[in-house]
Amino acid sequence: MPKRRRCRVNITIPQMATRQVSSGPAPDALAPGAVARLDEDGAAAPESLEAALETTRRALARTQALYRVSSAQLASETLDVLLQRVVDTMVEVLSAWRVHMIALDMERQVVVGNYRGGVDAEQLLDIDFEEQMEGLAGWTIRHRQATISPGGVRDLRESDRVHDRRATYGHGSMLVAPMLYGERAHGIVAVLKRPGDGEFDQSDLELVSEMASQAAMAIESTEIREALRAARDELEERVALR
Repeated sequence: MPKRRRCRVNITIPQMATRQVSSGPAPDALAPGAVARLDEDGAAAPESLEAALETTRRALARTQALYRVSSAQLASETLDVLLQRVVDTMVEVLSAWRVHMIALDMERQVVVGNYRGGVDAEQLLDIDFEEQMEGLAGWTIRHRQATISPGGVRDLRESDRVHDRRATYGHGSMLVAPMLYGERAHGIVAVLKRPGDGEFDQSDLELVSEMASQAAMAIESTEIREALRAARDELEERVALR
């Protein structure tokens, strides 16, 4: 009898059409787009399955991060606590070296808040509004989009003094996203990798952009509540004086 030949089959799992999130993947589930290697008995090769599971774990962790930030807003935490939670979540999920969220008042052209997280985050110094506008913070706000700046390469979108300051921290990869709500900009988030730790990717960019939008929504909601509270207090004072 002729010998049976063993073969390997590559099967690509197609992308799903929706972005719905279930309660969690089955233990042996493959991530969308993953390629599994199957032997003739239909068993997945361990290295292929592990890579697919790692992709699924990463996607799930990021979904959970967005959920935690949304839950914090519903819990009516103070704005400072909420924004710091966003920063700490970014550090955790992105395995970032440092994260610096800078709240800006664009009308008065001043920095109104600094929120830091990561390793030795206190070394991230306060930077005034003018210098912010000379770097990637200003670029992302003007262009209304997030960006990735590679590590170890001079970014021509930064002024000389912004570049020099960045170099003092160590010139690792940096991701910067504007905090936008409608037509208003409320600041930026800068996420830094340690020099030599590789580059951010598109999925990182999308996650930080989404979390920056949630932070902007929290700031906007707080400002609206404070304005309504001030109007109510003024009205009550007028009524009391009659």
